[in-house]
Amino acid sequence: MLDDGLQAVLDQTAADIKSLNEKKAEKGSPLFVDSGQYGVRTLTNAASLFNQSSHTRLWRLKTGLKRSDYHMFSIRISGYSYGNKAGIDIACGGYLYSTNNVLNTYAMSSGTKHCSDVWMGFDNNDNLIVLTGQGISKYYAGVTVDAQLFYGTGSALPGANNPDNWVLTIAPPGNPGSSSSWAGLTQIVRIPVVQK
Repeated sequence: MLDDGLQAVLDQTAADIKSLNEKKAEKGSPLFVDSGQYGVRTLTNAASLFNQSSHTRLWRLKTGLKRSDYHMFSIRISGYSYGNKAGIDIACGGYLYSTNNVLNTYAMSSGTKHCSDVWMGFDNNDNLIVLTGQGISKYYAGVTVDAQLFYGTGSALPGANNPDNWVLTIAPPGNPGSSSSWAGLTQIVRIPVVQK
């Protein structure tokens, strides 16, 4: 049983996340800071999720990025887990290159000592999927996703601009381990998280 003060904070957090998602939908696109035709595009609040169940299943982030985008990216998942009594701060990234999967990947965490791996792979529509949060309690856990997209070809990244293409959900039970395919994903890369 949660005390009234904590319940009020959790209810307000859920309402704030819902409000942000509604505002994002009204605008028709996420909030971007664009540095021009070439360079960096920053996507704030690309996706968010608040969970009240007690489990440790992975978060599954479907991005607006495709294998064929040929772009570098950096994704940050941050929030708080009441179940772990700890902040969540997971960063990962890489380079999309259609013939070689995701190259030059990295993953690090500074907010929680519970996350050990990040997996990246592709769904049947060639969307980049990021799986993370292993070992983090989802009991009253809320997270939001921000991303930076680095491009040098002049591409407008149309898929990444569409807010409907960034979706954060709970993955099926288990995890890919060292498998290259799992739960409908292919060309999965396992990236050990470096604790900072």
